[in-house]
Amino acid sequence: NLTVNKIYIFDFKTSKKGTDYVDKAGAAMIMMLPAKTDGVYDESNKITFAISENDLPALFEFFAKARFNEACDVRLVHDPNKGKQNSGNSIIKTFAMSKIYENGAYKGFGISITVTTNGQQNSKISTGLSFGEFLMFEKYINALFPKIMGLERNVEDILNKLGMAAAWQQRDF
Repeated sequence: NLTVNKIYIFDFKTSKKGTDYVDKAGAAMIMMLPAKTDGVYDESNKITFAISENDLPALFEFFAKARFNEACDVRLVHDPNKGKQNSGNSIIKTFAMSKIYENGAYKGFGISITVTTNGQQNSKISTGLSFGEFLMFEKYINALFPKIMGLERNVEDILNKLGMAAAWQQRDF
């Protein structure tokens, strides 16, 4: 039996912190859960990574190269203190994805999220993706593109100011 770690990609608008709600529009969340056993996942040790508009060019370049059978990888690093005096002395998250080859033959994709605190790696979750699963991952990111870029909210705000929001919401295609 193969025990595989789980990956989710989702849009998130709000998260509850006490009684305050924090608006998180403008990002997509990738969440990975380590497997306990086959089909059972450890939610208490999940790792999340927020994909923002700054990450999209590197991801889209990776998607394009992967589709054209080029060797490729992408590595996104989020350091909240980057450029500050205490850079590297905080929680740093790294998202990585690459093509996997075995004896020169393409075998799929590897994906991981690593968390480093004060320069020490304290957690990492990795899993493999088939080409079909990779295509689903790409489609999810593409579908969330308007949310990540903040376009969906901007269109709604503009239409509200013009008094056209109700007509937009009732459109038929």
